[in-house]
Amino acid sequence: MAWLVGDGFDFYASAADALTNQTVWQSVTFCATNPGGRFGIGGYLILGNTSLTNGNVFTIQFANSSTIFVNFNLRSNSAHVNGGTTQVVGFTLRDGTGNIQCGLFLRNGGDFVLTSGGIGGTVLATSPVLSSSASVWMHCQVKIVIHNTAGTIELRHTNAAGTASTPWTATALNTRNGTANFYANVVHFTATFTGAAANEGLLDDFYAFNDQGAQPNNWQGDVYAVQQMPVSDVGSTTWDRNSGTNNCLAVDDPQEDGDATYVATDVVNNTDTYALGLLASTPASIIAVGFKFISRMDAAGPHKVRASLISGPTTVSQPDYNTIATYAYQQTLYTTDPNTSAPWSADAVNALKTSLKLIL
Repeated sequence: MAWLVGDGFDFYASAADALTNQTVWQSVTFCATNPGGRFGIGGYLILGNTSLTNGNVFTIQFANSSTIFVNFNLRSNSAHVNGGTTQVVGFTLRDGTGNIQCGLFLRNGGDFVLTSGGIGGTVLATSPVLSSSASVWMHCQVKIVIHNTAGTIELRHTNAAGTASTPWTATALNTRNGTANFYANVVHFTATFTGAAANEGLLDDFYAFNDQGAQPNNWQGDVYAVQQMPVSDVGSTTWDRNSGTNNCLAVDDPQEDGDATYVATDVVNNTDTYALGLLASTPASIIAVGFKFISRMDAAGPHKVRASLISGPTTVSQPDYNTIATYAYQQTLYTTDPNTSAPWSADAVNALKTSLKLIL
């Protein structure tokens, strides 16, 4: 296994939507979402809201990993001050949700610190000043090895102008503080409430992986999520749309819109198939395709929906979903093309189709 967990925050209309994506998050509190993302498209997560409480998101518990890469993009709204030492936004690696092994936090002076606890915790190592301005996006890649005497951290940072800093490395550290286990299995992002800066930390394009198995298993550079929505119906469509001229146009929302537009059916075996929009540009590489849909039940159940991804002649399906009365996300990550078992090509991604089938 290499890929562990990740999210681009692109389709959510609220932080409550993120919590319904239980393939990624087990807890989302005092957060909000906003459209726009760091490139003006998609969306991002706000670690905080109008309350006086820190924003927090905990990933699901993933495979125990002694070496973890965490790729993420942060924007701190705290007024940066020369020599400031307030830890404002970052993450902890945990063994379960309660046991903190170590943490990495941006301080309001523009440097990062590795800590032995949560935000505000004891500093184990300090980076050079990497971000001297407030309210700008920065891309970070972090590699942390969990060990009580030989723990290490390496941070690779790129500023908003795309300029990469010299990697920062610290060694011979105790990064295994919470338990006797030489691993972590949860990432917890948080930000402090500092004065009027309720929306202290913004988070976008986060994913984590380890050094085991197929790619990604080493440094990936700046990777970001792009949305591909349905653009045309393929063959006959047997679900009913509530408006518009094509079923695909009822399910092509950049952010989910609840019952404003949708397709629905109560006939078992009814199936819709859609072609997806093309990539806006050809990426240098594609580390994964995330297949995501949102659904709910509005009739007496039980009802099950099967969502499938179609690559060439190969169809792969998510686990059949038992719908509930409120909207919830289902998501599956494919790090290789199921049609070839090879890394994704742009041509293969551009040719993808999706289908929805009511099976109960």
